[in-house]
Parts: sequence; C-alpha cells; structure tokens
Amino acid sequence: MTSEIETNSHFVFDTSDVVCTQTAPVLVLANADTSLYKDVAAMLNSSTLEFWFKQVCFPKGGTSASSGVPLVSENWEERYVRNGTNVILAPYDRSALEARLPIISQIESVLTNRRLSDPRVVIETAADDLVSALLRAALADEQALSRLVFLQEELDWLTYRTFGIADDVPILGVDEPRVLKRGDRPFEIALARRVSRGEEQTKWFDRHDTKPVTSIPADYDEAHRAVLEARLGRIECDETVGILEQPVYKRRWSQTGWDERVRLGGHSKCTSSGHLKMYQGSVATSKCTRPS
Repeated sequence: MTSEIETNSHFVFDTSDVVCTQTAPVLVLANADTSLYKDVAAMLNSSTLEFWFKQVCFPKGGTSASSGVPLVSENWEERYVRNGTNVILAPYDRSALEARLPIISQIESVLTNRRLSDPRVVIETAADDLVSALLRAALADEQALSRLVFLQEELDWLTYRTFGIADDVPILGVDEPRVLKRGDRPFEIALARRVSRGEEQTKWFDRHDTKPVTSIPADYDEAHRAVLEARLGRIECDETVGILEQPVYKRRWSQTGWDERVRLGGHSKCTSSGHLKMYQGSVATSKCTRPS
C-alpha cells in the first residue's frame, strides 16, 4: 500500500484493519507469505523502481492559483500519480529476496525503536526530567534516521545488482551498526561537486537542511569509506548509474524539524508546565556551543 500522489514511493506492508480516507493503491499477492510481501514493498521503494515509476506514471504538475508560477522548479519536487494499473506492472525479481530480507529486518527494527523517541511518546512517558529526556530523544532520533539512510542505500545498490547494474560494486553487511548522514550519500557528493564547478544549481541541500560536501567525510570507517568511494566513482563514470543516482529517484528523507515536532506534541504536559521553553533554551545553548 502507498499514497497515490507522492514525490517518491512509500510502500508499506500493513496487516492492520486500516481504512484509507484517500486513494491508495493496495497490492494483494496470490499465494504470498509475509517475506514476499515485505520484499515486494522494499523493492518498490528502491531507486531503480522509482526510476521506472517516473517513466510510466503521470506527473501531477500544476501552477500557483494566485501567480500562475509552476509549483515545482526542480524535477525532484514533482509529485507523481502512482495508480494501481501502473503499480501492478512494476518489474519484480525475487532472486535476491534472501539478500534483501536482512536489510528489511533491520529497517523494521529501527522504525520500531524510533517510535520510542517520538516527542509525543517522550512527553507522555518522561518520569521527571523532561528537558533531558527530550534532548536524549533528539540524538536517538537523528541516529535512527542516519541508520535508515544507510540501510536504504544498501537496498538501492543491491537492487541495481538484481537488474545487472553495477554488480561489481560491493554491498556492505548490515550487522555492523553503520550509519550514513543525509548529505553524505554518494549521489549527493556528486551533486555537490557539480554545483561547486558551476555545472548545476539546486535547492536540494537547503531544502533538506544538509551541508553540501565534495568528498567523503572522515567520520566513516575504512571499509565504509571504500564502498562509498567505489559508488561515487561509478556514479561519475557509468552513465546508467549516473542516471539512477539522481535526486529525482532517491529517497528524500524530508521530515518536520525536531523542535516543531516537540511543539506539536507538547500542547498538554510540556506547554502547561513551562518545560517546552526550558527545552528550547537548552537546545539554543547546545547549538551555540556545538563545534562546527
């Protein structure tokens, strides 16, 4: 199941008794077990399948009612209509199912644990020091997001291999607790390089609150850096990979800012007790003293 109109696919395997209030394509697979459902959803969320969807689905388009200016200025901002007719035609190869399942399992685990750091949960469950609890949750939430970015990258590159693309580029194991920050993905580094050379202009980094970097940061371990270097090199020299590894086909990981999420989740306990102002003051102080 996914939202019908989105910039990127967000397919989920859902066993709950949900009722969709808006149009949402729902896939029902014949003689499929849970593993197959999860694998299909994961593959539909890959950058390879995102490329396919954007060749066969219609862009929503549109202009501002007041000014007539187009609603999007870059292709990654465009929303596409993912109707059921096209979704059921999406290519799927189960040959790498066993290789994808560990990644899928890790994604599920991170998502489950990440719910515990949701500001609404923290505000409702914090026993005493709410300010400290929110600051710890903010760090945990960012770490979880970086873990999800890493896992999605491994899924994307494994899917390339499934379709015979860049099958010599290594895939990292997911047992190690590696993370990958937004802005540090190989395609983003390649994009930052083009921007620095004056070959391209983009709002990507500003829109996603990330800093463009033109080389792989030293934060990552040697094995991780080697794989990121190999992928970056392939993006810049392999036309097929270069097409797939563009912002328009990659997951944006765009979300409401943490402070806004705290504000929205804190109308009761946080706001009434004054803890929200204390928390905001603590965040402001930490931002001022954090090394660049």
